[in-house]
Amino acid sequence: MRALQTWVLAGLAWSVIARPLCAAVPEPVLTVDIVARPLSEALAAFSRQTGLQLIYVSAIAETQRSPGARSGLAAPEALRELLAGTGLRFEFLNERTVRIFPAPVVVPTLAASANPVRSSEHHIEGGPGALEEVVVIGTRGAVPLSQAPLDLVVWSAEAMEVSGVKGLPELAALTPGIGFAFSPGIGSDFYTHLQIRGVTNRHGATVGLYLDDVPIPLARQASYLRSLPVTFDVDQVEVLRGPQTVLLGEHTQGGAIRFNLTQPSLTQFSAQTRLEWDSTQYGGMSYEAGAAAGGPVVSDRVGLRLSGWYREQGGYVDRVDPQSPTLARVDTDANRYVSKLARGALVFALTDALQLSPSVTYQSLYIHDTSTFDTTVSSPARGLFLNTTAGRQPFEDSYILASLHIAGHLRAADLSGFVSCFDRNATAVFLVDEYGLSQRVYEADLRLTSSDSGAALSWLGGLSASFQHARNPSWPAMLPASANDLDESEWAAYGQLTLRFAASLTGDVGVRAGHWKYSFWNEVPPASLEGDSSVWAAPAFGLAWQAQPQTLIYARAARGYGSGGVAPNLGSPGYSEEFPADALWSFEVGAKQVLWNERLHLTVGAFHITWRNGIPNPQYVNLQEHIPVPGTAVSNGFDLGADAWLGHTRAALSAAYSDAHVTQTVRFDEYYLFAARGNSLQVSPWNVTAWIEHDIPIDTNRGVALRIEDVFRSSSGATFLNNLQSIYQVGIGGNPAIDPSTNVLNLRAALHGQHFEIAALLTNALNAHPSLTGSANGVDQATITDEVYTLVPRTLHLSGNWRF
Repeated sequence: MRALQTWVLAGLAWSVIARPLCAAVPEPVLTVDIVARPLSEALAAFSRQTGLQLIYVSAIAETQRSPGARSGLAAPEALRELLAGTGLRFEFLNERTVRIFPAPVVVPTLAASANPVRSSEHHIEGGPGALEEVVVIGTRGAVPLSQAPLDLVVWSAEAMEVSGVKGLPELAALTPGIGFAFSPGIGSDFYTHLQIRGVTNRHGATVGLYLDDVPIPLARQASYLRSLPVTFDVDQVEVLRGPQTVLLGEHTQGGAIRFNLTQPSLTQFSAQTRLEWDSTQYGGMSYEAGAAAGGPVVSDRVGLRLSGWYREQGGYVDRVDPQSPTLARVDTDANRYVSKLARGALVFALTDALQLSPSVTYQSLYIHDTSTFDTTVSSPARGLFLNTTAGRQPFEDSYILASLHIAGHLRAADLSGFVSCFDRNATAVFLVDEYGLSQRVYEADLRLTSSDSGAALSWLGGLSASFQHARNPSWPAMLPASANDLDESEWAAYGQLTLRFAASLTGDVGVRAGHWKYSFWNEVPPASLEGDSSVWAAPAFGLAWQAQPQTLIYARAARGYGSGGVAPNLGSPGYSEEFPADALWSFEVGAKQVLWNERLHLTVGAFHITWRNGIPNPQYVNLQEHIPVPGTAVSNGFDLGADAWLGHTRAALSAAYSDAHVTQTVRFDEYYLFAARGNSLQVSPWNVTAWIEHDIPIDTNRGVALRIEDVFRSSSGATFLNNLQSIYQVGIGGNPAIDPSTNVLNLRAALHGQHFEIAALLTNALNAHPSLTGSANGVDQATITDEVYTLVPRTLHLSGNWRF
């Protein structure tokens, strides 16, 4: 080690003192491809070709593998490619000497929209004390955040851990601009709704969910039910705000959320274990355990990763006997649930330029009973949440997702794609009726991307296909059993061209065109529907200007699209209604700025969205399950983020505003007012998340982190649903409820070391318990009942994580 230090010091002295006295030489260029190989060998080849001297501690490269680099690249760009995915950075000490070092370990971030923009100058690849670089793969290609001209948030695994994120519900609650809730009037907590930027209450879902590149299919055409990926052994989650139809497909009019899994490694073993115990005020205990491990089976050729996770969540709502004079409890903490996950993944490096990656994921959720409670007999202030509905309403949803990914490097292009099979089964009890779902969806996608992303003209193009069969059986208590079958198919082609007008100015244009059709059959009463074959197209345009090395300004215009179809109706078994396709246009501008030597990062964006849904069928509206937005609507708003690092203290603020409202007055039969111009949609306008964390070092490897986090969401206010009093003449106890504003305070303290962390997290520390109907998050259930839900009461989480 001492000899190594001597050589390093000698090299530094020569570089700093002697080399500047020599005559300048042209910037070196890589003359021959460096193929994927062990990192130490790749760096040696790079040094031989460029004549540059590399300084690094040999241990940081011993277990690493380089993906290689292409000929013709200047030395800095070639070195970036060689180090891609290794976690290493480099710094030019002078024009002929380069230091390679590990990226600094920093406190995890909340929002990537507030993360650093990497300097476009090649002399320093991230300086000491800089905030963490984030690589975005939301467009199915690895792109540094600073080069992604769109509005997005990236959650790292560490950021999700410190905020107590288990899956989509927590992630949506903490990320401004996203709304997630379920319909309390249906029961079982299973009919979920997800919206971004106020694009809500459409005919079908408007936000795409993805596990890596593979879409999570819709259930019942408008909801994902509870097939929502959990976040254990997930490397990062990307939230892309705004239409993503061109690159990700339909039903992404409002945006998309991608769960990027931790992948098997061909070179390095890693493992993680997690244990957690929770105690909820007024409720039961919760338990969680998870483990994941992976590494090379055959070095450089075969890698494997296995993970498993189990969570038993305690409830806090008690089911009582409504016929009992004393409301005798028949089930304590009835809204408890159990969630399970098992995953296996392999990677085969068939050659240095071709990889195959098969994987299988199993996930299930069992909810013992609904989380709603009766406001007429409950007392949240005293911790009494009482459910008086007719009978227990369990729900179970499970799926298996099997996929095969391919990635290859051709002479002039990179090849990527997948094939997948998604198999879901769900059952639910709503009051005294029982419903089921069995669904199988096959997906395929194949894409070619030009290899030289820095060329004056780069491109990508792809083909995709999907085929679905879904069966919805129902066993109503007062009606004969029935079932319906839905078959749906879609083909699509897409492409994008990116033109570099100048070193700092680029533009892109893309389009996806598709063809879809469906057929539907209902058994009792017999009925069939055939969807006409339809062709659609959704273009997108973008412009990005790197005004300064650390300032990015961009503008985008895109059409979002979601195909139509047919949705069975829970309120009237045997009756179903066709709905048309959805389309909108979104326009946005944004900027990203890095200040104070990469210690302060600012982002800001503004958007205008407009769409026309047409006038809904009043007979469909009266079914009271799904109320589409009438006529025309707009959503205007902005979002901003700030992330600052001052020594051992880190702070971040992320905010979003959406003004979503209808722009057309709609009446039925010239009497019933459905919507008046200016009526709001079911969206919480203001969402703000802020946190501050201070780290207290104990020694070189250990420290204590203290964190305060606050999450605010404003009231949705009155919406167009408040006009429905004149339509629903029967069973209405008043106008639809208006969700109040909410404020949640979370506190955390953690002891962390090089491979472990032991933490105590107190969520909902102020024990807020507002009465909620989901109307601030896009839920459009119009049936008025006394059933509401609330935030999970104050909960203490004690957890331990070990990573190796």
